[in-house]
Amino acid sequence: MALKWLVVTKSKVNIFAEIQLDQCFMERAIASELEQFWACLYQEYLTESGMLIDVQDKDLKFQELYQKYKHVLYHAAEFEQSPRDLNDVFDEACVIYQIVYKRVQATKKAGSCAFVWNVAGRALCHFYSLGSEGDKVLVPLPVAQNLLTKRRR
Repeated sequence: MALKWLVVTKSKVNIFAEIQLDQCFMERAIASELEQFWACLYQEYLTESGMLIDVQDKDLKFQELYQKYKHVLYHAAEFEQSPRDLNDVFDEACVIYQIVYKRVQATKKAGSCAFVWNVAGRALCHFYSLGSEGDKVLVPLPVAQNLLTKRRR
């Protein structure tokens, strides 16, 4: 996703987002029933998340909400624990990406991408790595975060 920033005046900043869809996730053929299923769930999420905006424990409530949809996708708490066939998980993760990013592209609200990455992010990253050439290294998330933090300094 590429973001373009434009400052209009001293007191007002307009942000224009140019959302670029990753073809790796967009090219996967998806059954229309699966798309309808996740489109309904995403609408349900939007309704539920809208009610959490002014909640005191908002971060905790959002994590609980994301966990609910992870269970639908993975039939487990996390991708690595999923008993499902990986191709089925990848299909659903890609359809979630397609639904969310098409909406984000239409609304120009890049912040709305949180759902797809919090729910299906690990599956999408795994799927993406399978399509990439070269050697792959599995690194625990805290190690990767630590490496990225050190690189920024």
